[in-house]
Amino acid sequence: MTYLWHPQERGWRYTVAFGIVASAGFCWWVTRGGGDWPLRVVSLIFAIAALGLLTEQETYVDTATRTLWREGRLFGRFRVWRRRWSIGEFRAVSVKRCEDSDGQVTVYVELARPSGRPLAVRYFYGRACSEARRTARDLAHATGLQINEEVD
Repeated sequence: MTYLWHPQERGWRYTVAFGIVASAGFCWWVTRGGGDWPLRVVSLIFAIAALGLLTEQETYVDTATRTLWREGRLFGRFRVWRRRWSIGEFRAVSVKRCEDSDGQVTVYVELARPSGRPLAVRYFYGRACSEARRTARDLAHATGLQINEEVD
């Protein structure tokens, strides 16, 4: 089973990343002759951070070997990083609803560790509680873990 972390469309993330890189390139070009090095450093940091929008995070559950893989791929193709856990390291699948001060709701599907620190597998914007519950049920069925729901 595979779970994609970002619910946003790929085109939207790529457009935002391109805009950030273009803005950083423009700042770099405008400050090329002067001693305005702090602006150049900040624009370089923004350009590098934009790579985070181009990295797609996926979680793979291998039921045969009872392992869980989390990896990030640049443009969805080139692996940048990879982590591996045994499913036995987790005690439950959790569904957690968070609401910010503006009323925006985000629902997280997580794997809970005995230490209490969760591993977020997927998130949903808005009131997508039914889709989050379905994802949590599928994940719990695949891993054999129980479900802890905090969603209203």
